[in-house]
Order: sequence, then structure tokens, then C-alpha cells
Amino acid sequence: GMAEDQKQAFDLELERARDEWEEEREELVGKTRKMKIALSKWRYDYLQAAKNHYAEVFAKEQEELRMQVKQLQAEVVRCKDKERTDATLLYAAQLSARSQGPSIVPAHISGISDKLAYLRQTLYRLWDALEVGNTDIRAFLFKAEQSLGDPEQLVSIYERECQHLADRLPIMQSITRREYLRRRVSVGMADEAEPLSEADMSKELEMLNEQLSIALRQYERKYHSPFLYKGRSYLDALFDDSVGSPGRPTGRPELELGATMGPVVLSA
Repeated sequence: GMAEDQKQAFDLELERARDEWEEEREELVGKTRKMKIALSKWRYDYLQAAKNHYAEVFAKEQEELRMQVKQLQAEVVRCKDKERTDATLLYAAQLSARSQGPSIVPAHISGISDKLAYLRQTLYRLWDALEVGNTDIRAFLFKAEQSLGDPEQLVSIYERECQHLADRLPIMQSITRREYLRRRVSVGMADEAEPLSEADMSKELEMLNEQLSIALRQYERKYHSPFLYKGRSYLDALFDDSVGSPGRPTGRPELELGATMGPVVLSA
């Protein structure tokens, strides 16, 4: 009867509600699955982006640090080179001062073997400072070998060579500085390591020209040979460069036979 009809209607309604609930549940499960997939993908993309970002930052900082270390290493090398150059220049000046006396060997070194050891060490330092080529070194050693049987003559040969190189060193330092300044002034090249302005460099260049003009003539008078730089007399090159410059000599001056000159102090 009526109760049976109501029961069937209720069952149908319940079945319909169950079906709707199941559909909603499956829809929610699907949405949840999609959200999990999207979240996982977002997390992966975020981690990749963060990884790439920090890898770039790390690489950039590492490169900056590498450059700083490289600059510091270069500065250390420059400082060591300057310290070595200054010490060698001082050493050369001391040798030149001693040459005014009987010997460049300090007075407290008296034995022949001790003198020879001192002179050899001195010569090695001068070779290194002047970057003397192997050909010149071999030529000197061959010459020295001819006097191995005469220790006093050998000492004399070493002493003369040390004196010769000690006289060359300050001139070479000034030539190196002059060539550097000449390149900078002639083409207007900027150099962060050079604190001087172009006007100051021109002034220093003029001073070096004057100093070298005197020092090179003094060297030629003492050793009866030109001071060679890259295979050419540097005094000739010096005056060739000055041809046409206002107020500068246009020819190579020659020393009078009776002329005398005192020691010349060159800028380092």
C-alpha cells in the first residue's frame, strides 16, 4: 500500500543522493589529485629556479673572488718585484760607491775563495736583475774559464764584470721607465696603474732624457763602447727621438777628450 510506495520513493531518493555524493566525491578526488600534481610541479619548478639562481649567484661570487685573488697575487708579485728591484738598485749603488776604492768587494772579505764566492753571488743577482741573455752569460763564463788556473786573475775578471753590470743597471732602469712613459705620452694610453697625469709624465720624460743623455755619455767614456738597447746605441736613439723637438739638441753630442764628469744619479 501507501507505506510500500513511500519506502520505494525513499529508497530511490537515497540511491539518487548516494549517486550524487559519489560523483561529488570522485570530482573532489580528481581535483585533489590535480592540485597535488600542480603543487609537486610548482615545488619542482621552484626548487629548480632557486637552484639555478643560487648557482648563478655562487658562480658570480666565485668569479669575483677569483678576480680579487688574482689581483692580490699580481699586487704581491709587483711588490716583490719592486722590493727586489729597489734592493738590487741599492746593491748596485753600493757596488758603484765601492768602485771608487781599491775593490768592490767589502774589506772584511779577504780570502781569494771568499772573494770569488761573493763576486759570483753578486754577478748572479745582476744577471737576474738585468735579464742578461744566455748567450752573454755563456760568453762571460767561457772567458772566465780561460783564467781558472789563476785565481787572482779570475777574481779580477769577475770584479770587472760586476762593476760593468752595476753601472748598467740604473741606466737600464731609467731606459725601461722612459720607454714606458714614451709609449703612454705618444698615444695617450690610459693606465690605471699609472697615477701620473699626461703632463706629469711628459715632465718626467723630459727629466729622464736629460739624465740619460749625461749617463750614457759617461758610460761610453768609461767603457769605450756604446750602451746597446735592443741591438742599437741608446744614445743615438735618444737624440734621434729628440730631432725637431723645440729646445732640444738635434745631433749626437760628443764628449771633449779632456772632459770629466762626476757620478750621475738616475731616477728609479
